[in-house]
Amino acid sequence: MSEEKSFRKAAVGGFHRKDVIDYIEQLLIEQAACRDELAEKDELIAELKSRIAALEAEREAAPAVITDEDDPEDVLKKVDQLLKNYLGAEAEE
Repeated sequence: MSEEKSFRKAAVGGFHRKDVIDYIEQLLIEQAACRDELAEKDELIAELKSRIAALEAEREAAPAVITDEDDPEDVLKKVDQLLKNYLGAEAEE
């Protein structure tokens, strides 16, 4: 829709009526496609917001698994295990 459209001049009365009607119909088709795409993206955004809220609630409810006193090696092991658990849960979905 970003391209400029030029119409053929009619001998009398301005532009060729069919050219203008065809252009308007094409714009309406493109508008409907954009509207459908926007609706799909709005649904996806709502779904992702819901997922984020659920994950944040899950995170807040989870006990702390890493403290400042933990050994860095133990922290890496815990993080590795958490990733394995998370990725395993994602693979099942």
